[in-house]
Amino acid sequence: MNIDDIVTNNEKYLGHTDGFLNNNEKLKEHIDKTVYYYEKIKKEKNIDIILNRFYFDFFDSKKYIKIFKKLIDKIIEDHDIGKINPLFQRQRLANLEFKRSYLTIGNEHSILSSFLYIYDNFQEVDNKNIDNREKLKLNYFIFLNSYIISRHHSDLSDFTYKKENFMKIFYGND
Repeated sequence: MNIDDIVTNNEKYLGHTDGFLNNNEKLKEHIDKTVYYYEKIKKEKNIDIILNRFYFDFFDSKKYIKIFKKLIDKIIEDHDIGKINPLFQRQRLANLEFKRSYLTIGNEHSILSSFLYIYDNFQEVDNKNIDNREKLKLNYFIFLNSYIISRHHSDLSDFTYKKENFMKIFYGND
């Protein structure tokens, strides 16, 4: 089962809450709404033209442009997927459907979103018949994009980043 299936087939995950009106938005609804507005902005601002220029600064042929653009689109789609973290659901969104968590990242979601983006997209790129040099470039963009996801609620002026941020997802702070 992939991450998208977890969110699509599970109504208990919340994306946002409104404590006063009890107007909770399901995570799937939140992701769909985010993608909808991104598509509107992309079309309105001709983002594809910018992405094409950017792509051809790094790649020699059109061969992988669809994959590249999909990686960019997935930033938007996956940026909040880490809200499946049970402690985030319970502590940040007051979602009492969740009792405990085996993750050791506390009640964060961005670093988990970043990790899941890497996991999902490395597999996607790895499973395709892609020249190794071009695969390396695509993987580079996966890491850059994951950094953006991991910092989407943070001050981007601090560019320090450590592998421990990913490792503590599974092993804790020890």
